[in-house]
Amino acid sequence: MNTPTITITIDVDWAPEEMIEDTLLLLEEFNAKATFFCTHKSDLLSKQKTHEIGIHPNFVPLIHGNSEISAEKEIDRLKNLYPEAKGVRAHGLVQSSGLMELYMKKGILYDSNICLPYQYLDKYYYDDYNGFKRNIYNFEDDLVYKTNRSLVFHWDAFKNSSLLICDFHPFLIFNNISSNKEYEEFKRTYKNTLYLKSKRNLDKPG
Repeated sequence: MNTPTITITIDVDWAPEEMIEDTLLLLEEFNAKATFFCTHKSDLLSKQKTHEIGIHPNFVPLIHGNSEISAEKEIDRLKNLYPEAKGVRAHGLVQSSGLMELYMKKGILYDSNICLPYQYLDKYYYDDYNGFKRNIYNFEDDLVYKTNRSLVFHWDAFKNSSLLICDFHPFLIFNNISSNKEYEEFKRTYKNTLYLKSKRNLDKPG
């Protein structure tokens, strides 16, 4: 069985600092580096120098007509928070040729909006027609509880792949979410880390 090269990415979403710190400590424990895609200001991530920072804009309200903020303003908001960011992954993997042009205009070099779960990968990106790099990933942590399959199944799915490019979420890591029911329950109180600690799943793999 081949051992794939593993790359770690993190969708921060709106995770509180305590959850972000929890993820950072785990990475430090295993001497691992990651790319964090950020939706909001995090002092912890702004100050650290170990990990790459990308942006994680939320265009979903725009799609549903529930936002007065344009796509460009949302990108500007995050670039002002993280001016060194060169990568992007949008909430819901929202993508379009127009967004690609905006990213390039704002100094973004690549996106990571293509998820191909369990697919064999021997290359992690391809160049689009305009030179913009399109990064691919093939595992997301919520697949574990959404598919109700064991961690052994998920690992075996990549036994022949050269690359395992993962996407994790501090919220899911902190609570060790193992089911959609847990996710929906904890999501309602995601900022109350003291309560979530008391309810953290310690009995089964998440």
